Amino acid sequence: MGTISMREFCEAVYCAYVSADGLTVGADGRIAFGASVSDGGRTTIHRVAFEGVSDLSRRCDHPSKSEQGDRMELSVIEVERKPVGWRVWLSLWYVEEVEFHCGGITLDGRAVTGEGRWLQDDLPRRSAV
Repeated sequence: MGTISMREFCEAVYCAYVSADGLTVGADGRIAFGASVSDGGRTTIHRVAFEGVSDLSRRCDHPSKSEQGDRMELSVIEVERKPVGWRVWLSLWYVEEVEFHCGGITLDGRAVTGEGRWLQDDLPRRSAV
């Protein structure tokens, strides 16, 4: 398994569409979903996985919550390296927030690495990933 930086991870999935029901913790303690990114007329589906998820919280400021099958955009992505694992914060359409801790993050089978924190809230150059 290769590695990818936290910045590359955030840039790769920024503004990706995900299934709203994919952001739930499975019986195996993980959140895993496909993240669909369209750029320059081409669509790429990235495999995203968060292992050992704990402390999941969701907050919605909009009167209607997402329902099963809805597709949501990852409008803001923040990952922060903690002494043990990661803190992940996602904003869906700027109306719903999902936050949790996890032991590991992978993108297309590559482990996310890095120290500190990265917040992605603007469009990156996608040619790097």
